[in-house]
Order: sequence, then C-alpha cells, then structure tokens
Amino acid sequence: MSYSFFFGKKSNFVQSHSKLYSDINNQLRTIGNFNVSGKYYSVLNKSNLDNLEKSDFNILLKSFGKPYILFLTCVNNKNYCVFIYKKNLVMNVVQIKFAKDLFEGTLFEGEIVKTEENKYIFLVNDLPYYKGRSLITENFDHRHHILERIFRNKYILDEELYISKKEYFKSIEIKALIEDYMKILNYKNSGLIFKNNSNFSNNYLFPFPECRSDSKILKNGVTIDNEKVIVDENEEDKMKKVNKLKKEVIEEDDDDKLFGDLIDVNEEKEEKPTKDNKLTQTTCKFLINPTKISDIYELYCYSSNNNIEKHSLASVPDIETSKYLKSIVYFENLEENILTKLKKNKCIFVECNYNSFFKKWVPFKKTTCMDNISTINKTQIILDSL
Repeated sequence: MSYSFFFGKKSNFVQSHSKLYSDINNQLRTIGNFNVSGKYYSVLNKSNLDNLEKSDFNILLKSFGKPYILFLTCVNNKNYCVFIYKKNLVMNVVQIKFAKDLFEGTLFEGEIVKTEENKYIFLVNDLPYYKGRSLITENFDHRHHILERIFRNKYILDEELYISKKEYFKSIEIKALIEDYMKILNYKNSGLIFKNNSNFSNNYLFPFPECRSDSKILKNGVTIDNEKVIVDENEEDKMKKVNKLKKEVIEEDDDDKLFGDLIDVNEEKEEKPTKDNKLTQTTCKFLINPTKISDIYELYCYSSNNNIEKHSLASVPDIETSKYLKSIVYFENLEENILTKLKKNKCIFVECNYNSFFKKWVPFKKTTCMDNISTINKTQIILDSL
C-alpha cells in the first residue's frame, strides 16, 4: 500500500491488483449482497410521487458530499477501516477508533462533506452490514437505533475526519427540517432523501430546484451519471405535491406560550442603528434547552414584559462547540417544559457570540442568567451594522 492523505487524514491507498483489495471485496460479498456502487434510490418525479403516500418513509438530507462507504473488517488478524469511493471503488485505509467487535464486518454508507470551517465529516446515511451480518432486510428504524448505539458507545471522536450519523425526520417534521435544521448546518445540501422504512432499495431523491442543472440532462432524459429522469416542461403539479409535504407542521410546543401572549421577535419592527446606538456589549446571554435532535438547541430570553420566550436556535458551527454543549447541558426529561426545568434547577444559561453572516448566536461558556429581548435585539442590530 502506498502512503497518501485522505480528507485530511494520513492513509494508505489500496492498489486494485493487491491481495488486500481482493480480500476486502471477498468479505463484502460474503456478508451479503449490498452493491457498493449502487444508488438505491430513484429521482422523485411526477410518475412516482404518489408512492410516498403508500409506504412509511423517513426523510434525510442529501449533501453535496462525495459518496463513500466505510467498511470495518479484519484481514489476517489485522483490523482495517476502509473507505471505498462508490463511483470508482478506489480504497483508502485510515485509522479511526471503533470498538473491536465492529471489525467483524460493519459497513457504513454515506457522504464525505467539507464544512465551512474546512473540516471533513463522514455523514452516515445507513448501516447495510453490522458485525458480519446483513441488515438490508431489517427496517430502517432498527438500523438507525444500532447506529445511535455505535456512535454513543463504540466510536471515539476523530478531530481530522469526524464521523456522524445523519438525523432523520418524519413527514410531519418536514417544516422543521427545511426551515430550522437545514439552516444551522455548516455544510450545504442538495436535496431530500425519502428513505423507505421497510424496503432497503425503494427510496426517492428530491433534488432542490436550485440545485438542478439543465446542463446535466441529455435529450434522452438521462443524466451524466446514467440516472434515468423524467424532464417536464411544467413541474407545477409535481411541486404542488412536494410542497404539500412541506406544509405539514408539528403542533407548536407549549413552551412557545409559557406566559400568555408573547412577542414574536420576527415581527418586531427593526430598529435602525443611529449615532446614539453605542455598542455596550458584544455577547448576549440565553437559557439553552436541548431537543430530541442532536446538536439542535433552543435559546430562550426574557420578553419585553419580563416573561420567558423562545428566541431562536443556537448555532453549533464546529465539533468543539458540539462537545462543549453536550458536556454542560441536561439531556434528561426532554419532554418537560422550561418552567418545570427552572423549578427543578435543571436549566443551563450560556453566553453567546454573534455570527453576523448566519445571523445566529454561538454559545461559548456557561453563565448564570439571561438577557432581555430588547438588549439582544439592540446588540444584534449594531453588530449587523458594523
């Protein structure tokens, strides 16, 4: 094997004519019939859109990353973490700390993305093989629960190539996915994957309209990736059905109405900075509340009448922030509202820096109180004007 670098990590390139290359492929075939280069999805179009209503689908984001699988295997009593590029089957061996039992034959399928901080993440979509056993006949919920246990108990964080499972959403959560979750990610996404819960291969990709390129579509309706699509001059009917999914909303939490009529921050008239506006502080303080979704935290503050209101979602731009928040926040009893948590003294307050590019607040240390909305708005307006 020749020495090289693989997305920031030192690696060994596996020659296609080597015995190791052949041994790895043989082990992949021995465990099951997962097709390494297969896509396992169809592009969502007018003719198949109705299928979304016939089965139970989970929804994941499709990133702009490169498609890879990560195979954990043992060859001649030596453990290997092998990344295989799905488009040409090139293999790279890297060192990543997983539990020893996973090297009996565990296969992760996903994408490698580069974040806005120039760091790399392997985003795991699915788990076709687990410890030498094929899971493609199991339902997706079961595979997802196994993934959660792996990343909670059998993986040590790697700072150079961070590995994380993707979050998945139900159809009623699609508004939260599009309007909240997607906007705080530090990498770009190109579409939605509708993952069938009971059928491993019956999945659909909905590319975001702004991510489609007419230059990639040939006259015969085949993309340059040899993927058959249907090209409609008028996509109005298709978009109506997709938008119908987007309009399904989750009922608002009682936390949003803790003390009666609260101010909607987004509807407040924006104050324009004047010469009298002096920057008295560059950070603001919030109450931070975890959610069921990893790295999604709600920020609360005092309203103008000194009640408590939900302000926004916190920005978690990097691994360091993610690790820090997980070390200080209480994750038990996620269903309890803020008032109950306050009475139990189970709330954490954080001081945040403002990211003017993303219009988000980034927690960086614990504090003992939270600011008023007027203070936060004034600080944000002045920081935006600098």
